[in-house]
Amino acid sequence: MFEINADVILVSGAKNAAIYDFNSNKVYSINSIAYQIIYNIGILKQPPKSQEEVDYIRQLEHNNLLSPHFSPKK
Repeated sequence: MFEINADVILVSGAKNAAIYDFNSNKVYSINSIAYQIIYNIGILKQPPKSQEEVDYIRQLEHNNLLSPHFSPKK
């Protein structure tokens, strides 16, 4: 479980994952590939490997689900 923006949590499951947005009270089901993209870029801060990854991350940022400047509180 990782906080990827203020009150937005990324959770992995046995087969898939989910993004819990407590700001809007919505849950987004994502597959394991989407989880890995978010984990690699959002958590590990690795560069995107393709234009598709760049587009996906931009969409998450546009919807306030991911922020490259967010730092979770400790």
